Amino acid sequence: MLGPPLGIDPHPALAEAYLLLWSPTGDLVYGWMCGEGGDPPEGREAVEKILAHEHGRPLLEDILRGPNPEGRLYAAEALLRLEKKGTKLGEQEKKDIEWVRKSSVKVHVGRGCLMSWEPAGKPLEEMLEDAP
Repeated sequence: MLGPPLGIDPHPALAEAYLLLWSPTGDLVYGWMCGEGGDPPEGREAVEKILAHEHGRPLLEDILRGPNPEGRLYAAEALLRLEKKGTKLGEQEKKDIEWVRKSSVKVHVGRGCLMSWEPAGKPLEEMLEDAP
């Protein structure tokens, strides 16, 4: 089970990215690039902006517990990328990430021009393989 939302206010430079990933009404696609042009989806741009900011980590924790399935997936991936680089994750974060991995909720996934709806675990593992 996911932990409770943290109820934090995002840094002003991150507010738009945070709201995009957290919003229950957001229509996101999870992936590195989507469409014929191969552009990064909005969610990818948002999570990369949060990852690059010094005040981004708490937002990732909150998004992980948020109502948007694709946002949760982006946050889980970002936290696992941080862990791979040496950041220690808390026990609740690990539990929340595991919940996302095992969730049967289908997420909208983009692999170039191929779009599909899939349970979160498979695309998460694929994206982690390609992550910087």
